[in-house]
Amino acid sequence: MEDMTTVAHRKTTIRDSDDGAYQTSAEALIEIADLMTELDALQTRRRRLVNDLDERRSALNSSFANLQREKKKLTTRTSSKKQTDDVSNATQIAAAVRQFEATHARRLSEFESARHISERERIQLSEQSRSLAQRRDALVAHLPQAAAYRYQALVSRGVERPIAAIDAEACGGCGATLRPLRSMDVRICTSCGRILIKAPRHVKGHA
Repeated sequence: MEDMTTVAHRKTTIRDSDDGAYQTSAEALIEIADLMTELDALQTRRRRLVNDLDERRSALNSSFANLQREKKKLTTRTSSKKQTDDVSNATQIAAAVRQFEATHARRLSEFESARHISERERIQLSEQSRSLAQRRDALVAHLPQAAAYRYQALVSRGVERPIAAIDAEACGGCGATLRPLRSMDVRICTSCGRILIKAPRHVKGHA
């Protein structure tokens, strides 16, 4: 018995009659591609937010470590100055210690503010992604069976951009040259099996 991967691959093998079967779904496929482009953009923004916050956290930790070292040095000097009864210098050093502590408190407050803003933005992006994914899934559910099955099979196989653009008579996903055919809105790549459409509205060649 064939395993599911073999079945999925076999069911996405190209037949000469496949292209024509997708023409009635051209608009839906273009919209799905556009939605996936938007989802990719939102995921990129989420990754940037996470990376930015990680960089801020790393910088804060590094700053805190430096402040602690400087504080220790100043505290040691304060103790030494007290032993020599140099009150003026000891007072100046103590003030410097307080300044270091205030600097760290300010940086910590700035980080917490940035963290809250980042969290709000990530929640908003997650909600937008969820809404777009629901719209995409609803469109996929209403595709003709063959188109829906091909799309889901490509996704399950981990194919990046299962719906790609036709770019100068080549597949926008793998770059393979397409076989000559009459003008059609939807094609099937005979090399990678992707569903090909005329360039979506947002990003040429990207779905």
